[in-house]
Amino acid sequence: MFHDTTDGASLSAFVAQELLAAFIVQHGDELGNMGHNLRDFHRFQYRILSVIRESVKPIVRKLQKQRGILKAMLVVDGAVTCATGDVDPIGVLANLQALVNSSIDMMSFSGDGVSSMTIQSGRNSCIQVSVVEGNDALVVVYKKGAQASKNTAAIEECVRALRHVCVLARTLQQNSR
Repeated sequence: MFHDTTDGASLSAFVAQELLAAFIVQHGDELGNMGHNLRDFHRFQYRILSVIRESVKPIVRKLQKQRGILKAMLVVDGAVTCATGDVDPIGVLANLQALVNSSIDMMSFSGDGVSSMTIQSGRNSCIQVSVVEGNDALVVVYKKGAQASKNTAAIEECVRALRHVCVLARTLQQNSR
């Protein structure tokens, strides 16, 4: 497997760790046996794309561990694929689509695109919706206050990592056809 080295060492290490963990889960019992032929592990190549796609979950879970982050969810192809708390997927998707469409309409008047929007909700929290790629979005609820700037920085870092993983998955999918 190849990827863009400009993505950085931390992303490379993360992807390698995810692939190794999945390989060990699939072949762990066989690894202690001597005399392996590489063909013994041939079937793992068909799991690589799904492992890369599933690697968005630990990225979102890492964001959730940030102090002040209340909930985080990733919406991919119109479905909630990863959520760190209980969510009503139908309600989220209905409101998210309406919100994104409204913001796109508003921003198009000024010739701008929408990469993220923050909604001040109530007295204690904000909702940030960030476009990851295409129609895919990261929705994060976080506390207002002193921690808010650290939260927005953590959200931006999470979005960057998700974008890299999505590009890698898309490239792998295109190359496997």
